[in-house]
Amino acid sequence: MCEEVKRMLFGLDMNDIMTKLALQCSPVIAGVKMSNLIVVKKAMIPQVKKIFAGTGLEIFVFCSFNENSYALIYREEELMNWLNQKDVSMLLERFGYSDLDIKDILCKVSKRYRRYCRDEADFPHELGLLLGFPTEDVVGFIENDGRNFLLCGYWKVYSDIERADRQFKKFDRAKEDAIRLIFGKRDILELLNSASDIKKQKALKEGYILLLFSCFILLLVFLALC
Repeated sequence: MCEEVKRMLFGLDMNDIMTKLALQCSPVIAGVKMSNLIVVKKAMIPQVKKIFAGTGLEIFVFCSFNENSYALIYREEELMNWLNQKDVSMLLERFGYSDLDIKDILCKVSKRYRRYCRDEADFPHELGLLLGFPTEDVVGFIENDGRNFLLCGYWKVYSDIERADRQFKKFDRAKEDAIRLIFGKRDILELLNSASDIKKQKALKEGYILLLFSCFILLLVFLALC
């Protein structure tokens, strides 16, 4: 985090819900991550749900423990596509998940997480998959008991350092953008518009490439017929 943003952060109310959202789930709001875990006071959950209503972002409360609630903010389509990837679904099956329906998975993880909070079970490492962590890093964390990692950022990295570093920098930029918005008395959900614009630009670029490719094929056919 750059010094400018650090100074802004010192001027923000750490108990304000928007500040908490900026610090904990700006990557998913900005569209550079499929999900984020957020920890807030129980009383704040209705407010969080109201903020994200109609945005396309879903919220699932895993559990409430003591005064806090633990919730997943996620993009459903992106998360489902990720969970259906072969290596991810195989690891989920290893964790005991045969049904890949997102709601069923979340409910099962919720039960296991509540048991963990009560010291009745081990930590449910499948939560890492719900947060988009690479399967190699989830397995590496388990096999090394959280030690011997190559890089530590938004998660502990055991495989591709360069890939993780690129992702971490994207997440950092989203967080910095969110803090700037909050500091400037603007709506953090403006990040959603930025995410939408990026997706539109990507779709236009892909459409343009497809058009060029189609024209190239037509040209080859035309030359072959001449």
